Amino acid sequence: MKRMIQNRHVVVTGAGGVIGGELCRQIIRWQPSELTLIDRHENSLLSIASQLRDRRPRAVVTTVLLDVLDADATTATFSRLRPDVVFHAASGKDVALAESHPIDAYRGNVHAAHSVISAASDAGAERCVVLSSDKAAASKNVLGRTKRMAEWLVRLTASE
Repeated sequence: MKRMIQNRHVVVTGAGGVIGGELCRQIIRWQPSELTLIDRHENSLLSIASQLRDRRPRAVVTTVLLDVLDADATTATFSRLRPDVVFHAASGKDVALAESHPIDAYRGNVHAAHSVISAASDAGAERCVVLSSDKAAASKNVLGRTKRMAEWLVRLTASE
């Protein structure tokens, strides 16, 4: 991980969430040249940015308020940022919500992943890591199925 991150520009989508925030706290230890936090929720984005700056005052931490469901805006943002490594943690994670709102689960897990994967590829990122779920392995529910579809998107993009 250190070799993948150190002295590289790293972008994390969903940085304000529980998983994205913890990922950012781990990444900052490995001294990226810049860590860009992306989230659609202003308060959580500013909160994690503040935590990281308190931990590593010399680190270059930037924030972008962006909903990665907007593919055009995501492509434009990544084109401007030119990240080396992208971690896509923005997604739905609640099984019950996914079951009661399957279209939203699809949009949040599949469409958003496609948006980020495509934007990262177009911007020349060396790596794009899409965080998944144990529920994708034996996808018996909407959440697992949408996470599995996101994994397929990664494989399809990698093989191109």
